[in-house]
Amino acid sequence: MSDNYNGWTNYETWRVNLEMVEAEGYYACIEDWKDTSTPEELKYDLAQVIKENCQDVIQMHGSDLTLDYAMAFLDAVEWREIARHIVDDYLEQQ
Repeated sequence: MSDNYNGWTNYETWRVNLEMVEAEGYYACIEDWKDTSTPEELKYDLAQVIKENCQDVIQMHGSDLTLDYAMAFLDAVEWREIARHIVDDYLEQQ
């Protein structure tokens, strides 16, 4: 798709963040990990959790060809960018 979409790296990242990610829902993960992880480790670990959660949602609702297309769409998402946004927002509120 396109680069730099609404301030995000690409359309896929913007769209997944907008429609599939509820930032506050991941604050509990940050709370659990913040004392034992660096900010970069937090962002990496959170990115993995977000990616797995989104893939699980797609797999629950997709089938055959639509599932293949949806999973390909998720491959273009910059998961660490979403995680960075969530972690930075969380840390600013502290």
